[in-house]
Amino acid sequence: MLGASAICLGFVSTISNAQTANPGTCEIYRDFDYKGASGNVVGNQQKGDAVIFTDQANAPADLVGFLSNKVGYRVFYDKSWNNSISSVKVAAGCTVELHGSLKMQQGSVMPFKSYTSDTPRFNAADNDKAQMVICRCK
Repeated sequence: MLGASAICLGFVSTISNAQTANPGTCEIYRDFDYKGASGNVVGNQQKGDAVIFTDQANAPADLVGFLSNKVGYRVFYDKSWNNSISSVKVAAGCTVELHGSLKMQQGSVMPFKSYTSDTPRFNAADNDKAQMVICRCK
């Protein structure tokens, strides 16, 4: 289980409007339909928490600096989740971002998928592709 952090991925052809995660959190799951190992990523007010799916020594320094210094996120590391998320639950008022790459473009641009509601199944293009997750809550 993850500590206070953020993790998410985008998928599913039918996204539910339900929001069943605990308040202020985004929950990630290894398998479809919220099964398998799970982890909670805490949304820290407007800013959020980020979980990078590698160990701290191998995390890109420019990314860590951007997230922690410029944006003000709390940053966590957990390589066991790399390319292993298949479903997410998102609390009301929260957004989960799933990043498929740790490489920043033009200094701060990183493509990602975002979800604001529970998603039981990522589509084939997105399943098991996340390398970082961010959870932001209002």
